[in-house]
Amino acid sequence: MKGIYSYKLLIWTSLVAFLFAFIGELLALAPLKPLVWSSLGIYLFGVGFWIRFRIKKPIISPYERSSYQTSYDSILAFLFDNFLLEFWTFCLGGMMLLTLGLGENFKSQDPYLAALENLKNNPDLIQEIGTFDQTGFLVGGEIQPNFAELSLSLYGTKKGVRAYITMKKDSTTWEIDKLIIKNKKH
Repeated sequence: MKGIYSYKLLIWTSLVAFLFAFIGELLALAPLKPLVWSSLGIYLFGVGFWIRFRIKKPIISPYERSSYQTSYDSILAFLFDNFLLEFWTFCLGGMMLLTLGLGENFKSQDPYLAALENLKNNPDLIQEIGTFDQTGFLVGGEIQPNFAELSLSLYGTKKGVRAYITMKKDSTTWEIDKLIIKNKKH
């Protein structure tokens, strides 16, 4: 019977890890490294999902006293114990994995890579956040053939900030047209 609760604990803990990752990303908190928390969340979710399908639930005899339930009780038990909890857990986990996947796809685009190279060597940014460490996983914006708007979190040894970048493409290279760096208030 312990296995039934262990997978629920792992899945809920993975959702809390994802929540820490999103909070760290939105507030640009340097101690809450989003990639570490999201990786932990993916790992715990995978282990919980694996355990869930390895468990064989015991079959209760219909003649045991504890198995007598009204039809209303059995419907509520089915909805709340099985269906709703697992359905919404997998929906939330799926949405988080989709968000991570789309963010990773966005990070492979040329404007993002060019912006990252320019930002790593930006002296004002280095002075503010310290040595560049990593970017967050929530990347937003729009990429067109000759124009891009990006919004991303940058983390350094001192703190994290949110950067808003407008870029234009000259014949072959992407150049930063406008850069706005905002500190998040904690």
